[in-house]
Amino acid sequence: AEYDKVLKEAVRKRIDGRKRVGIIFSGGIDSLLVAYLVQKMGVPLTCYTAGRQGGSDMQWAQEIADLFGFPLKVKNLSLEDIEKLIPQIVVDIEDQSLNQVEVSVPIYASVRMAQEEGERVLLTGQGPDELFGGYPWYPKIVAREGYHSFKRYSFDDTFLLYKECLEREDKIAMAHSIEIRVPFLDPKVIRLAFRIAPELKMYGEEDRLMKRIHRNYAVSQGIPEN
Repeated sequence: AEYDKVLKEAVRKRIDGRKRVGIIFSGGIDSLLVAYLVQKMGVPLTCYTAGRQGGSDMQWAQEIADLFGFPLKVKNLSLEDIEKLIPQIVVDIEDQSLNQVEVSVPIYASVRMAQEEGERVLLTGQGPDELFGGYPWYPKIVAREGYHSFKRYSFDDTFLLYKECLEREDKIAMAHSIEIRVPFLDPKVIRLAFRIAPELKMYGEEDRLMKRIHRNYAVSQGIPEN
């Protein structure tokens, strides 16, 4: 109930006064939840997704968008498309490390689509993996060191997010004259997440789903469990 209150307030604050918003959409639970709440609040939205041509993630994003009635713009990238994008990505993110460039490709293509559609504000689903324990190494930390260490790692990862991820996405957005907003990283959401007992976020080493509070909340809002 507390999560419901602070998350809806965080989303509403970031779309208030907007006639439309765009959403970087993967079809995963995080971006789905953002799109779902925006839709429920009555603000017109368009989802944007990009990836390798024929990739299963692209198909999944389309199926999820169809299920919920989200307008979805898709960019299927060939190897030639990716090769053309990489030099500009390196310039715009001011980084040529393999990992940073690789994860930038679908974001860059999605943001470019959004710019072509006239978007000025994009929402993303960044944050829940750090706040609610969504990374595969977290169960290993619990098994090795206990829940107190998981909580500490989770906290540290949350506050490394800007350097590891958000700065890169900010630079991509700024290169296209777009503002990115991240509802899950609202201060009230972060404070609440770290008041929740870590044992409720993840059920030990064998937990393959993780982010239990986050997922249970999504189901409570009407998102099917599957």
